[in-house]
Amino acid sequence: METARNPIEGDWLDPDCRVLARVETDSGRYHATLAEGLENGERDEANADPALRSRPLLGIRLFEGLEDRGAGRYRGGSIYDPNSGREYRLQARLAAPDRLELRAYAGIPALGRTMTFRRAGRIFPEPADIDAEAGLDHAPPRWDTERALAWAAARPWTLGCNFIPSYAANQIEHWSAARFDEALIGRELDLAASLGMNAARVYLHDRAYAADPSGFLDRVRRHLDLAGRLGIATLFVLFDDCWNDWPGLRRLPMVRKGVHNSAWLKSPGTRAVDDEDDWPRLEAYARGVVGSFREDLRIMGWDVWNEVGNFGALRPNTTRLLARAFRWVREERPIQPLCSGVWKRSSWWEPLNRFILGASDLASFHNYAPPAELEAEIDWIESVEPGRPVLCTEYMARTQGSSFAACLPVLARRGVGAFNWGLVDGRTQTKYPWGGRPGAKEPELWFHDVFRSDLMPYDTSETDLIRSIAREYGTHGSRAAPPTRADTLA
Repeated sequence: METARNPIEGDWLDPDCRVLARVETDSGRYHATLAEGLENGERDEANADPALRSRPLLGIRLFEGLEDRGAGRYRGGSIYDPNSGREYRLQARLAAPDRLELRAYAGIPALGRTMTFRRAGRIFPEPADIDAEAGLDHAPPRWDTERALAWAAARPWTLGCNFIPSYAANQIEHWSAARFDEALIGRELDLAASLGMNAARVYLHDRAYAADPSGFLDRVRRHLDLAGRLGIATLFVLFDDCWNDWPGLRRLPMVRKGVHNSAWLKSPGTRAVDDEDDWPRLEAYARGVVGSFREDLRIMGWDVWNEVGNFGALRPNTTRLLARAFRWVREERPIQPLCSGVWKRSSWWEPLNRFILGASDLASFHNYAPPAELEAEIDWIESVEPGRPVLCTEYMARTQGSSFAACLPVLARRGVGAFNWGLVDGRTQTKYPWGGRPGAKEPELWFHDVFRSDLMPYDTSETDLIRSIAREYGTHGSRAAPPTRADTLA
């Protein structure tokens, strides 16, 4: 006779739905393995044992040793925190059939911290349901493949970077009247152009627009003037689910020395996603920006939403607002294409990925993994959206095995547009790795960025490689004139 499974056995998602823990039993004790969700080859870099710091986090034991004490309660285990590299004592409670509470503590349980895992299953609606609920199925349609290919044929291969001027720790500092520094932006964009780069992915922010719509739009124009004179097309990002929640124009987050993107800001942030009364303000922002620049040939496209659902930003309203953002932009009828990057390939993310790719004119994705995984993701994207132009809008994290030397030749050979993260070391501090500790010393091997703060290359072999590939693939000088309006219209 088959033994019945314990209710906690099976697959569980962490509170942010980023990783899947598979709970199994061994001799009456329960353990959990990180079984899915770490797509970028994340390593156990905080482990107290130096010999284990290079091991992949995928496949490690999250917890072990739990014993069933009855009534849905489990005791006697330990749990590992990859962020700190520390191990804690553990209690667990099956609070509901689909909710497992893990309480980690060092001394007594009352002083510990509880994490609530949900049983793995469907967490996103089907794409057709998202479309219908938001009215996107009645908006202007996405470009057909023929129009998208015509857009791509009118341009050289895209080689660029994610650009944040070094004076800015976040999007508000980039665009505020008090900090906006045209001279510095010009110098740093000139560095990108000197490498043969012809594109830059640049983040906007809804709160920067709301504080001063006309001034914000004027600064965007001035930024485009600087980039355009250098032959750099701009891919603007409208919304973003990464890093810090910050609901208003109060004091900005402080930069914490040694911490990667310590003051970067979500846009619009979880409070605005939850509050539907705030959505008209977001609609005014999206329409105001896109409508003002809908025919500007210096803009290569609109990246509607960066890393949807990342950093604890997955909310019940997430897909509803995402679809509305696509509709708002579509209804402004820009001549530039739309996209939103697939950043997570986990099984439970699949309906959202199908929606994003199905709503986008260009297929785009993020990949911070070594070249074999990068190439596999390109294969997957091309199988889902055959024949459509593809952009990799984020790559290059050296300690993850995603380097210029390893990955840029793959992207060039496959004809995939390439945007590495970062250009000049500055207040974003992205030379430090994800999960870095405050006060950390400068790492010997930088995570992101290409130039030091004095504008000298971090590694001249990298900048030589970028220039060589730019020349080989004709990122400049491959067309006699910039795109015309006729090139971009159906």
